[in-house]
Amino acid sequence: MTEKNNVSGFALICDDKGCIVDVWRDELGLDEKKPEGRLFIHLLDKDSRKKALNFLYEIHSEKVAFDYQMNISLNGVIKSVTFLGVQLDDKLLILGGNSFADTLEFTNYLQQINNEQANSLRALLKEQNERDKPQLRRDDSELFDEITRLNNEMANLQRQLTKKNAELERVNQLKNRFMGIAAHDLRNPLNIIMSYADFLQEEAGEKLDEEQNDFLNKIVESSNYMLKLIENLLDYSKIESGKMELEKEDFDIVQLMQRVVEANKQIASRKQIEIQFRSEFDKKIIRADYFKMEQVFNNLISNALKFSYPDASVKVDIYSNHGDMLISFKDHGKGIKNSNLEKLFVPFNQIDKKGTKGEKGSGLGLTIVKNIVEAHNGKIRAESEPLKGSVFYIDLPLSEE
Repeated sequence: MTEKNNVSGFALICDDKGCIVDVWRDELGLDEKKPEGRLFIHLLDKDSRKKALNFLYEIHSEKVAFDYQMNISLNGVIKSVTFLGVQLDDKLLILGGNSFADTLEFTNYLQQINNEQANSLRALLKEQNERDKPQLRRDDSELFDEITRLNNEMANLQRQLTKKNAELERVNQLKNRFMGIAAHDLRNPLNIIMSYADFLQEEAGEKLDEEQNDFLNKIVESSNYMLKLIENLLDYSKIESGKMELEKEDFDIVQLMQRVVEANKQIASRKQIEIQFRSEFDKKIIRADYFKMEQVFNNLISNALKFSYPDASVKVDIYSNHGDMLISFKDHGKGIKNSNLEKLFVPFNQIDKKGTKGEKGSGLGLTIVKNIVEAHNGKIRAESEPLKGSVFYIDLPLSEE
């Protein structure tokens, strides 16, 4: 016996019809398939059998065939094997290995092949190699020409892509500029509408009948929604143009959250929702942009109220988390599918356009929140389950405390 080598493979002897007569060596586990007496092609995966017929035909016609990659199913696992086949007298020798190099190396460990057969095998391989050299040279030349052509096309596409990117950037800047101007110009007349609507509610509310008061309330509600939309558009245009600036100062974040919670309790009462606020700290001074953090808290609490059902609760908690501050906003509302969580912070991509009482949104709130949080070197994420509610987490570093 030869010394055991580190090259895995097998050697089969087949008759001229491709029926396996003997297994000379097997290091891949063919024994379990009991190959003797079976056709060689029946060892292979169904998708490889047509290729196996070509392999056997080439052995008969050329005396040798090599570098055929086909699949064998071993213990329920499909394994890719590289095959080499040689015609020896009236028999076929078929070798298989993990790669073509392994298959060739494997021939050195087959004691069953006598010197004459080994020399015949080497001669056939050399003859086939010499016959293929001119074709390989032609193939290499054609391949080089093809690579050159593709490289030139790639360079042209790169130039076109660079030009298109520049045009898109210019269009994007114009879009942001137009969005900012439009939102700014709309805000002034809207403020006038809101002022007159408030004046009518205060001065003439008692003189109006129920239907007229209902019309007036809808004007006020729609005006507030439009103002919020315009403010979001202005904020988003600043973020997109890279002009969002932070005015950091020291303040008590616990006190700020209490203020925001109190401001939202009136809205919560309309849906019979209770806002519960707890803090691990009685007082916690942080350095951040006060008004932008207020905007973040307002947005997340109003979102929780918007998607919560009546007679539910919204819980806001502040606590420490490995040296950072973690703030959570938990509701018991409609919830979000897990597949939609990644879309939450994409601008204008509203997962659910209306709240539990038909409340509307701009589709920009969470995008703005994410940008503000990340501008403070923080992170925001969400967890949710349909019909069981959602939790938004803000992780803020306290390194600037």
